[in-house]
Amino acid sequence: MGNRVALLWYAADGGAPGEVGRANRLAPLSNAMARQGFDPVPIPYSHATHDAAEGKLDGCSAVMTWVNPIEGGRDRSRLDELLHKLEQSGIVISASHEARRLLGTKAVVHTTRHMAWGTDTRLYTSHEELVDQFDDTLRNAGPRVLKQERGQSGDGVWKVEAIGPSMVRVTSAATDEVAEHPLVAFLDRWTEAFAGSGIVVDQPFLPLVNEGMIRCYMSGAQVLGLIHQLPKEGGLNVSRSGLRRTEGLAGNSYYYSAHSTPHPSLVDQLNGFWIDELCDAVGLNQLDLPALWDIDFIATSADSYALCEINVNSVSPPIEGPVDDIAATLATRLGT
Repeated sequence: MGNRVALLWYAADGGAPGEVGRANRLAPLSNAMARQGFDPVPIPYSHATHDAAEGKLDGCSAVMTWVNPIEGGRDRSRLDELLHKLEQSGIVISASHEARRLLGTKAVVHTTRHMAWGTDTRLYTSHEELVDQFDDTLRNAGPRVLKQERGQSGDGVWKVEAIGPSMVRVTSAATDEVAEHPLVAFLDRWTEAFAGSGIVVDQPFLPLVNEGMIRCYMSGAQVLGLIHQLPKEGGLNVSRSGLRRTEGLAGNSYYYSAHSTPHPSLVDQLNGFWIDELCDAVGLNQLDLPALWDIDFIATSADSYALCEINVNSVSPPIEGPVDDIAATLATRLGT
């Protein structure tokens, strides 16, 4: 098998020739691939350029992708079909078909609810179930967070609070917009979330979200490091907000290696048993864990953490992160 490795990312305008990611974000990883002896091939991707991108994949031995589940208002099902076909032909995909299926949706929060990182999580497989059951859960268990099966940057994620016998206050995790609605009217908006085989996940609201989300970067079963993302004051969205830095980091770095993190117990639990338990829970072999992925947590108390979500589809390597470790994981999977 050859040494060409495709770096494929979503670019709504088709991207510029030779560009490697937005703001050159993927350039350090591309350089790391070259140090491993690979020939990195940059491929900007959009729905309109799918066929052209497929042609550029010819002769590649591996493909790393950065395309969110929903881009430009459309899902990535056509790309997933192509990646599955390539994987079946022996090409290494950064996040395998099984990893995308078993880890890459919000359902994993429910599947792993029995683990130490789990919470009182419910899963609804139809709009009828949501309407029949959610009201009682909300009244008896306090504020909840509803999440559609796929999304990113807070899209399709809402905090829901009861403010009267039939009224709720809802906060969008994507925009921090707050509104009040009759519960029935709000739940009616979720009909489309169940299209096809869609599901909705229902978690308790975790008050310590106001102290931020802890994103753990992973390569295979290896913990690379983490960043601590802070929401805007009074809001929920952490995807476009600030980062938290503590003493001991050089310059303007916000990335903590696995060996210098302010959350050592989190890293210890991931290394010690959580990754093993995760694989057992979803039925995934550790060798099928993505070459680059992340696990997002919210603290519930000191040294205690709850799973927020797992991302496998479009995880950009942190600028200060160990890109050589990611390249080495891919090299191992290619047998080089």
